[in-house]
Amino acid sequence: QTAKVTLHGVHKVKEWEMPKSHHLYVLVATSSNTAKDINKKAKDAVKALSSSKGNENALWQQFQSKQAMDSLDKEFPTD
Repeated sequence: QTAKVTLHGVHKVKEWEMPKSHHLYVLVATSSNTAKDINKKAKDAVKALSSSKGNENALWQQFQSKQAMDSLDKEFPTD
């Protein structure tokens, strides 16, 4: 996936470009407070994706979103 976002309060630690695909990966660091804000925004975005209801595809997306949220909670606590 591609995303265009501006992250405030972070600094680049290292970057890598994959030789064959030319995908760029960037490792950034931030303070604990900024990280909690970023984590909350990411979780809110996942929740927004899981709000659709009705057909089988939407139910599958809800299931995947729930699993993603559980994973985010483990990896990026906001408490």
